Amino acid sequence: MNQLLQDLRFAFRTLLKNPGFTVVAVLALALGIGANAAIFSFVNAFLIRPLPFSQPERLVHVWGTDTRKGYDQNRVSVPEFRDWSERSRSFSALGAFNYTGETLTGQEAPERIDAGRVSANVFDLLGVEPLEGRAFLAGEDSVASSPVAVISQRFRNNRFGDEPVLGREIEINDTLYTIVGVMPDHFRFPLPTTQLWLPRLMDQEWPREQRFLQVVGRLKEGVSRQQAQQEMDRIAASLREQFPQDHADVGANVADLRSALNFAHDIIQPMSGILLAAVGFVLLIACANVANLLLSRSSARRREIALRSALGAGRARLVRQLLTESVLLSLLGALAGLAVGYLASTAMASYIPDELYRVGSIGLDGSAFLYTLGLALVTALIFGTLPSLKLSRTNLVDSLKEGSAGSGLGRSSGRLHGWLVTAEIAMAIILLVGAALMVRSFLNLQSINPGFESGPVLTATLQIPSNRYDTADKRRAFQRRLIEEVAASPQVSQAATVNYLPLNHETDGREFTILGRPASDSSARLTTAFTVSPGYFQLLEIPLLKGRLLQFSDDENAPLAGVISRTMADQHWPGADPLGAQIEVEYVPRPVTVV
Repeated sequence: MNQLLQDLRFAFRTLLKNPGFTVVAVLALALGIGANAAIFSFVNAFLIRPLPFSQPERLVHVWGTDTRKGYDQNRVSVPEFRDWSERSRSFSALGAFNYTGETLTGQEAPERIDAGRVSANVFDLLGVEPLEGRAFLAGEDSVASSPVAVISQRFRNNRFGDEPVLGREIEINDTLYTIVGVMPDHFRFPLPTTQLWLPRLMDQEWPREQRFLQVVGRLKEGVSRQQAQQEMDRIAASLREQFPQDHADVGANVADLRSALNFAHDIIQPMSGILLAAVGFVLLIACANVANLLLSRSSARRREIALRSALGAGRARLVRQLLTESVLLSLLGALAGLAVGYLASTAMASYIPDELYRVGSIGLDGSAFLYTLGLALVTALIFGTLPSLKLSRTNLVDSLKEGSAGSGLGRSSGRLHGWLVTAEIAMAIILLVGAALMVRSFLNLQSINPGFESGPVLTATLQIPSNRYDTADKRRAFQRRLIEEVAASPQVSQAATVNYLPLNHETDGREFTILGRPASDSSARLTTAFTVSPGYFQLLEIPLLKGRLLQFSDDENAPLAGVISRTMADQHWPGADPLGAQIEVEYVPRPVTVV
């Protein structure tokens, strides 16, 4: 221990005597280590940090599948969820949920808030205790139960401050709900922005074809995901026999919960590997830089090393001293790198949408500090070992001769220096080529015409209370008035509505059949359907190729009108005119006429 402290004191004095060398080396290491710390904080939040639930390794997401439509991540119906719960033996519990937007009413202005509708057992299944009060009780997800709500800690602090909240009532969609619990701030489910949980009424009569639920399950002890999948396959087969009309092509997919909660998981995972590789190259370049600096400085230290060797210091002792200096230098670089990593991760977090599911925040936590410390030690070994070994082999006689301190690097040191420079240039070229390809890909993506104009367009998500607008006439009247009043604003030129924004990760897949086709050509096809208001195409500057656009006169008293894409026309009416054709669309009560 005394020798280690002595080595540290000597190393510290040596670095202070050479402030120029120390500053340059620390800055190089700070950039390399800081970039790695920032990317690690990103990867840690999305892919590594355990989900904030009890025994998260036993939690799974159970999707529905539809082979006819090509869906392997489909939602399920309430009757289907009940069948799964009753027949499965691989799970200690199955819970249902869906995320919604709820409207807080009963105040000066209505406020929309992200919420989760969950079965009563979801909180117990996930194993998260409320911060205050309780979770939902069995039976509170039934029609006969009094309306109750659980709120988030963030919602509590923003709306009620330090006031008691348990037993208080809040008005949601014109219905009073009693607050029975407050969930801790780290509980973000099913979306990171969720602030309110309401019971999903599981005993209400829902048709089997109405699929809107997602299912989370907890595997029993000793049951693997593969075993659960095999059981769900058997249950799906039995349901196909029992309900051939609704379950003909329907199955189940037992999936990883983390990837299911984050719809961008399949993009983030490979992107994280690319980013880690890129910053790894940056760190290696920094190590090569510092190693070159140490080699260049070694010519000035050969006399010092020779004197210490002449006084009895063995080679192992000299290597240890030189490596101690490298470790101290790397630790200083790591401290500066943490500052760089903090700034970089903070900037990175500001560009990531809140809807992307992550565990905790993107920032430097305890695991990031440990990662940075380990990185610093590895870095010290990478850039310090070769110079230390080289310097410890200093020729005693030549180095003690007068003037030899400035005699240069020597032939072997020069070769090593050349190899390091070559490796550094090679890694820099790889990084530059990769960066150039990414920039070119980004510019190519930016130049792609998506078919609509998005630049000056703003969007807002709206959900109207179903109990206040309980008929189609009321909903149509509200939509018409909304469009007219928004468009009348001095800052707005046009307004329209659509059920799904373009390029959204969620779409509305519908089966359709073309009427009048021969029986052999009348099989159901699949398309993506959007419900839009008149003015939608004009607002987004989507060009009309043929026929006409939708009008407000296309109401319930007129034939149901529809607009199709050129791709659909080319696929299903090749060389023919689709205008006037009639198609039956899934869930649409009347035939749609192509206009």
